[in-house]
Amino acid sequence: MMLNLIDGGVCAPQGFRAAGIHVGVKTHAAWKKDVALIVSDTDCTASAVFTKNVVKAAPIHVDKAHLADGHARAIIANSGNANACAPHGEENAAKMCQAAAAISCKPEDVLVSFTGVIGQTLNVQVIEDGVPALYAALEHSAVASDAAAHATTFGANPVCAAAGLLVQETLTDAFLAEVQAKGDYLRKAIESLNLPCFGKTRGMGLMIGIEVRDGYDKGKILSRLIENGLLVLTAGPGMRLLPPLTITKAELDQGLEIMKKALENF
Repeated sequence: MMLNLIDGGVCAPQGFRAAGIHVGVKTHAAWKKDVALIVSDTDCTASAVFTKNVVKAAPIHVDKAHLADGHARAIIANSGNANACAPHGEENAAKMCQAAAAISCKPEDVLVSFTGVIGQTLNVQVIEDGVPALYAALEHSAVASDAAAHATTFGANPVCAAAGLLVQETLTDAFLAEVQAKGDYLRKAIESLNLPCFGKTRGMGLMIGIEVRDGYDKGKILSRLIENGLLVLTAGPGMRLLPPLTITKAELDQGLEIMKKALENF
């Protein structure tokens, strides 16, 4: 598969500028960039895809409110602290938007994003103090785009790029057909176990959902399976399986045997 690489990153389109600098969110590595700003010179039509998880970090709530009118001018993001499950989350997210509004827009036109440690209060003051330098570093260039990307956890570094290219090479039609076949096998095998707590299965490929019948506690099912060595997830009212695409049939059978022994008399 040939990829058409476009130079410029987020600055490839006209009218977009970016910057990334270190302000001190990451206290252990002063050489690591930890805040980024991406700015459009004009109002943009904007949209986003958000998690449906019951637990949502502070920026999700702020960004949903800011996108209510379908427009945005800037995104400010930091790494080193996820601002999730921590005190003053939405307040600190709003402060970052207010600081980034120095580009001459309303705070409501700024979106905010975080990645990093969960459960610790964000030191928003260092970000607020660093915004003037961040604003001064804004450029319309590939170098500026790279600087902004390096303020994230997994964005635009050689290791992630190499991994992405390898995934593209691996996902051949034959490989994906094999994944589909393994998924079909796993779904049928789960239903054939006739476990009292499980109903129908559904899914796509190896992303599989299992209905939990009324009267059964999915949390207790989860604990029982994990205690017996099978890693599963809950999803809505049911269970979710997400095995690696490279899993072997022997490994699937091993998981099915654990599921049977753990739940047949549950």
